[in-house]
Amino acid sequence: MKFSLILFLNIFLLVSNCQGDLKTTNSDLEKTEKWELTLMKSGSRTGNEEQSLPYKESYTFKTDSTFTKSRQDLTEYAEGWGTYKKNKTTEGIYYNLIYNHTANITGGCTGDTSEDLLLREDGKLQNTWMMCDGPFKEYSKK
Repeated sequence: MKFSLILFLNIFLLVSNCQGDLKTTNSDLEKTEKWELTLMKSGSRTGNEEQSLPYKESYTFKTDSTFTKSRQDLTEYAEGWGTYKKNKTTEGIYYNLIYNHTANITGGCTGDTSEDLLLREDGKLQNTWMMCDGPFKEYSKK
């Protein structure tokens, strides 16, 4: 009888712990915002022509002010991560990203570990790299 009671309590505790983990995971998923690359144009000096997307690229922002950027093409995968700040302006909301390391995935004018993005009023996210002849990239929320 004692063995059955102990077995029942152990199973009950195990199932209770598993359900708690699922709740935490679901809660974490609600705290993320994912943006995927949907449009890319060449730099301003070359006519700003629309390009076919050479790779998949996305940003994931969490409410704890951290982000991840990933890029995948046919042969390579790259990822960068760090922290971000939001600044509201008349143009929209600027995301200032600071990478925790030097990443070859950073798309900015300064060549360091920072990158800026603009969340426009139309709901699209765009890079600011095109201001210094980088490609124009536009992202849609998923």
